[in-house]
Amino acid sequence: MAEGWICPRCQSAWAPHVDECRRCAGGTTAVATAAPVVQPPAPAAPPTTFRELWNEWEPTRATKPDAQIVAVARVVLTRTRIEVDGQQVAVIDLPATQLTPYTVELAKAKLELSKTRLGKAPRPSYIQRVFTVAQTCLAWHVEISKKLATNPMSGWRRYPDETRRQWKPTWAETEAICKLGHPMFSDITRTQFRCVGFRPGEARLLKKNEVFIAERRIHLGRLRTKNKKTAPIPIPEDIVEILERRMRESRGDYVFVAVNDPTRTQPVPESTYQSWYRKARERAEAAGITGPAGERWVPYHARHGGINQPISDGADAVLVGELARVSPAVMRRHYLGVTAAQQDSVRSVLNKRSVTPIVQAGERKGPIGLVRQPDSDGVVKGASE
Repeated sequence: MAEGWICPRCQSAWAPHVDECRRCAGGTTAVATAAPVVQPPAPAAPPTTFRELWNEWEPTRATKPDAQIVAVARVVLTRTRIEVDGQQVAVIDLPATQLTPYTVELAKAKLELSKTRLGKAPRPSYIQRVFTVAQTCLAWHVEISKKLATNPMSGWRRYPDETRRQWKPTWAETEAICKLGHPMFSDITRTQFRCVGFRPGEARLLKKNEVFIAERRIHLGRLRTKNKKTAPIPIPEDIVEILERRMRESRGDYVFVAVNDPTRTQPVPESTYQSWYRKARERAEAAGITGPAGERWVPYHARHGGINQPISDGADAVLVGELARVSPAVMRRHYLGVTAAQQDSVRSVLNKRSVTPIVQAGERKGPIGLVRQPDSDGVVKGASE
């Protein structure tokens, strides 16, 4: 019997084509009960776009040294458009789950064909920095906000090491560049290099309460560093004079203040510092000061040189890495190359276990083994009679 047809007298169900209830034979007209209301499925929520995740994450970087890089990355990801389902869509407007390694490759190819304001193709390190910031944003939503279960960009292909900065300038090279720049730029760069490789933003925004002249050390808080690591950074004597002089000139919290600020309280703006270093670089290139294969100097080179110079001078590499807030993996990859002396020491150990026959004087290797050469008298030593 079909459900929904109920006899009002005996409450038993019957088939729709039967005129009366067979159980009670009441002949009562069947009454159809109301069928249960089936709610239509709720429309699926639109996928979360990468822009929405970015808007939530970006304010957390407002006070970080890399806030400028985050702002630049946002502009690049907004301007870069790729074709999706026959339409041109900005990378930042894609659904977050579609920002896969394949999509990143499309965006990288589009950026490689673009031009900068100077009419040049963007450097691979610049493009890689943009997508590193994007990956950091997604990782934050995986680990902190929990809006993503996995990072869709995991496994994206980075540029090979040959495209990255390879130049580790010496102190003499850095000092030559400092002499060609603005005095404030020179003092910031000298402090950056000599204090075990400050990051550019860490040196430019150095505060008075982070400098302990009597103890000859600088202590950066966790929120002031890129990877939230801190360490007591030693101050060499030649930098003590610079810091004391700049702290006397400043009337605010910062050590290095803007030269055109009448109150002497505001830090050196990023744009001003960029202008200073570009002018110094142009003069340095005119004087023939460049890196390997003509690599151009950027402020981050002072960090590379500041880490490499103490190691080259004999300082403990592990300790230098701790003071510079660099992970052991990065130290091995970028700063601890295998030297010729280390190769010789390993080779000597391997030779102790050598299993190949050692050819002595008067012998040579023949096709079937060692063949003894005759001496000046024509006698082959060791030959059986």
